[in-house]
Amino acid sequence: MMTTSHEKGWVVLCKGTRLVFSGYGPTVLKVMKQLLEAADSEFLKVFEKCHDEERAKNKNICLDFDMPKNDGLIADGMKFSDCSKTMEMDFRFKCCH
Repeated sequence: MMTTSHEKGWVVLCKGTRLVFSGYGPTVLKVMKQLLEAADSEFLKVFEKCHDEERAKNKNICLDFDMPKNDGLIADGMKFSDCSKTMEMDFRFKCCH
């Protein structure tokens, strides 16, 4: 399974319910193009190597992604005051380096 949080967001790769890999969307897309050229190699090994090389090119930037909250620990039923619709709740993860 491969999902992105938005057009220039993050990619999350899972095997069943286990997180296998996550990375910044545009970087992962570049890596996927490189993998198509190296189809005879072991996928995850080549994928991680290419991703690390692309990530090294983007050293001084901030990246973030939102993940939907569904753990049941915090009430999900908060209503928006302007329209009384239930608001969505996400966790935001941010990395500035």
